[in-house]
Amino acid sequence: MSPLVAGVDCSTQGTKVLVVDPDDGTVVASGRAPHTVTGSDGARETDPENWWSALRTALEETGRASDLGAISVAGQQHGLVVMDSDGRPLRPAILWNDTRSAAEARELGEALGGPSEWAARIGLVPVPSFTATRWEWLRRNEPGAAAAARAVRLPHDFLTERLCGRGTTDRGDASGTAWWSTRDERYATRLSKTIGELEEFYDAVAPHAENAIAYLDQFDITALPDEATRLLNLLYSMILVSYPVNVFKQPRIPDSGAAFFDTVAEPAV
Repeated sequence: MSPLVAGVDCSTQGTKVLVVDPDDGTVVASGRAPHTVTGSDGARETDPENWWSALRTALEETGRASDLGAISVAGQQHGLVVMDSDGRPLRPAILWNDTRSAAEARELGEALGGPSEWAARIGLVPVPSFTATRWEWLRRNEPGAAAAARAVRLPHDFLTERLCGRGTTDRGDASGTAWWSTRDERYATRLSKTIGELEEFYDAVAPHAENAIAYLDQFDITALPDEATRLLNLLYSMILVSYPVNVFKQPRIPDSGAAFFDTVAEPAV
């Protein structure tokens, strides 16, 4: 008999698990566990650890967790999970149906040039449910939590990381963040940055560039450790940010620079 497989749905109200025989599609067992959603006046939040404990409970309820050979996780989109460097949530997750970021959604829409520009370049128009608007709300209303964040995850990506030990996502979830350009097939994080924020980043990193390069030179570029890879990405970001800061004096690159900037990655800031 082949190992069983499990499908997980981490929805707003609860986690559901189906255990299936991959040979014939027979549902062998199922389990479920509820989530706790809190908030009023537009706020909707859940502690991400609640999802993890619900998944464990639902798997235990199936009675077949030890027989699994594979597990697939799906769930609610658009929510914001901010984590520290150890993968621990810094605060409750802001869920997809939280409406507190309505003002930030309007501001983001205007910053890029309106709905038609967003639809063309990103593939959507910002509304309060999208992750990018939650992040802007967090930066404005809880700057301490935003500054302490070392990773951002969507709800079901949080569970996937707990299961496999590394951060990952899929194109579907990425496209619902308002950070991913479906036209360019890459993240477009620079779109939400003001020139002041880009200048602050550039001024913080640029003075240390030579020391960073000297540190990276000791490694084989094809076998960089994780810490060195992150540093290299930071330097790439500094180089890209240097153009809007030192040349264009605006966060949005003029059309004359588009041909160049379409050939490189977006800044990781």
